[in-house]
Amino acid sequence: MLDYLITLHMYKEYPGMSPGLLTDLRSASVNNDCYALSAVKVGLDRHILHASHDLHKHIVATVKNIQEFSLESTFGWESETAFPKVSAKHI
Repeated sequence: MLDYLITLHMYKEYPGMSPGLLTDLRSASVNNDCYALSAVKVGLDRHILHASHDLHKHIVATVKNIQEFSLESTFGWESETAFPKVSAKHI
């Protein structure tokens, strides 16, 4: 759903942009790393509901690793952090 909303926003915000550039912009914005960094930056990671102890440990370790770097200077692109992915089995 978030992918769709971001795509819709970009389409409306940049009506004259070529489809290729719009696709590149959307692809750069709609990925697990961008979502994870944004969630950590605003503290949403503390509200993730799941039933997996392993996922919880991975989230805590990842957040700690991210917080050691300046998110404003790197935007996460230079980070070698592997962000956990949540699947239906974790919920």
